[in-house]
Amino acid sequence: MDEHTGTNDYAGSKEFHALLDTLRQTHMDKSAGYAGVNNPDPFANFRVSERFGIPAFLGALIRKMDKVERIVNILQNPSNERVGESCADTLIDDSSYALIVRVLLQENLKRNIRFMQLLYELNKQLDKEFPRET
Repeated sequence: MDEHTGTNDYAGSKEFHALLDTLRQTHMDKSAGYAGVNNPDPFANFRVSERFGIPAFLGALIRKMDKVERIVNILQNPSNERVGESCADTLIDDSSYALIVRVLLQENLKRNIRFMQLLYELNKQLDKEFPRET
């Protein structure tokens, strides 16, 4: 039974769905470890890059690229794995980073749209208060 849909219907691979469950649990566990159990922002650790002028989605993308590089290095030479994180675990992390980048990128786009809307409203208000000379 799929705990999320409440059905026995698996559209697609059962293994794929099992990996999604693993991904979900890994995200929750790592969010607690990196952002803090009681932190309402599960991406707080990714937002640290903003202190240095790097949008959070770009910081997460850089971390994702580190995972890709790790996967390539381990696949080229398995003896490169020396920290106890298997290639399979790294692939889960890489998948998680892809989704985190997606979420943070969407937040960034929404923030930029809202900023442009505020600028537009401000410009309209300024035009009313200080009409342009023609």
